Amino acid sequence: MHRHVFGPVPSRRLGRSLGVDLVPFKTCCYDCVFCQLGRTTCQTVQRREWVDVDAVLAEVAARLAEGAQPDWITLSGSGEPTLHSGLGRVLRGIRERSDVPVAVLTHGGLLGDPGVQADLATADLVVPSLDGGDPSTFQALNRPHPDLSFEAVTEGLVSFRRSFRGRLWLEVMLVRGVNDTPEAVQAIARIARRVAPDRIQVNTVVRPPADPGTLRVEDAVLEELLPLLGPDAEIIVPPAPFRPGTPGASIDADVVELLRRRPCTAPDVAAGLGLHPVEVGKHLAPLLSAGYVEAIPGPGEPFYRARPIPANLGGLVPSPGALELDLAGRCIETAARAARRALVEALVAPGPLDPRLPPALELLDAFLAKTDFPALRTADPDLAGGREGSVTLRQGSDGSVTWSKGPGPGPEPR
Repeated sequence: MHRHVFGPVPSRRLGRSLGVDLVPFKTCCYDCVFCQLGRTTCQTVQRREWVDVDAVLAEVAARLAEGAQPDWITLSGSGEPTLHSGLGRVLRGIRERSDVPVAVLTHGGLLGDPGVQADLATADLVVPSLDGGDPSTFQALNRPHPDLSFEAVTEGLVSFRRSFRGRLWLEVMLVRGVNDTPEAVQAIARIARRVAPDRIQVNTVVRPPADPGTLRVEDAVLEELLPLLGPDAEIIVPPAPFRPGTPGASIDADVVELLRRRPCTAPDVAAGLGLHPVEVGKHLAPLLSAGYVEAIPGPGEPFYRARPIPANLGGLVPSPGALELDLAGRCIETAARAARRALVEALVAPGPLDPRLPPALELLDAFLAKTDFPALRTADPDLAGGREGSVTLRQGSDGSVTWSKGPGPGPEPR
């Protein structure tokens, strides 16, 4: 199970994209009304090392070694990548490990920061956003952190373009009734001309947004507005159809992990994981009935997303046939017993039964019953306490339990 790397996923602009997540879920400077991941829960402009750089690079290398065949490696994911203070080290480390081009998708709010500009210097492609041509539209759509003004953000875009030697594509998200008039688009175009991107990509609401009242702009309107942004503007098309790839060892777990990062239709899942569409349906049906996945209405066919992890599980992450334990400085036995208490409390709590929890408890009980913890702590000091990290448990068809330290491609028998 990977914590910081996901996919490849289907991308409307980059084909098959291997995603890299550098910040915790919904850690961002903005709280955009159209965000497919929901409302921002940690709104900040402070840069720091949110996740360990070496762990991220190890996951990228492992995923590529598993046979992933991305067109791009993309720093985006569940939050704003430029908030990570080690962004430059991540980009350089990926270049040392792969020839796949690297893109950074950003809201662009921090591009005026000299440190961010230096970190992004080695990226092949940077894709910032410009959704409003005036302060009121910027506030209405992006709901930025109080320290980010419209003027500072737009000047930051212009400043970054002067120093950046790679490709720069500017994304414009149009929302019905907010910025879909000729006047609103012309205001965006005036700023875009100062930025001088290599390409302008016009987007609209496709996946379910954070605010339900945020609506898609009709295709005909997009076509009418497109010329206002100049000859280098294009409407982003849907992802390419199924292309055979190399699925992970556990397809169910791969599907859930993909849907934990972003809502997808069944064809999106097929394209992202290199599966035949018929096979995707065979995996989605049991995942829906087992409670790992839920369907949500979309503009056309339904979208699927992973069900949220209950907050009262204390960092436990149940997946099909697996369970990730957050050690949080505790020894492995203490962490496992604390996890069991949290599972039991969740199971007896009032309300509907979460069908993911009984198999997770069964797996944890088997691990507690069959493991020689003193020997385990002696053999591996990382599991004796005082260190951060995680352990992933998996149960075989014969009832045996295997484990692996930290996020990784899968457990090794112990």
